[in-house]
Amino acid sequence: MIIDIGLVLTYILVLGGAGIAIYFAIKFSISNPKKSKKSITGVAILIGVMLISFVIASDKPLDFYGFEALAEKLNLTPGAIKRSGAALITFYVFALSAIIAAIYYEVSKFLRNKNG
Repeated sequence: MIIDIGLVLTYILVLGGAGIAIYFAIKFSISNPKKSKKSITGVAILIGVMLISFVIASDKPLDFYGFEALAEKLNLTPGAIKRSGAALITFYVFALSAIIAAIYYEVSKFLRNKNG
């Protein structure tokens, strides 16, 4: 009984905090459009990569021994397979981007120190 009340209270507080954070983010974006340009660009890139990943992802079940039984046990639908594939593709794109950015930063820092 106490756990149920605690969970409900936690949900209310998390949703309230998220709502307040979203409200102030929107308020800041409207009052300072030049300063929020980078944030909007980042969100647009995130949404774009997610949409492209969803379009690219396949909804076909994997072809290996035992997958049919696993899919039946987990009640995997083609939609669920497509969404999980899209999530994996999105993760791969951003992980690879982070690795490339880190390598680029280190190489450019090395070349700046070498020349300077």
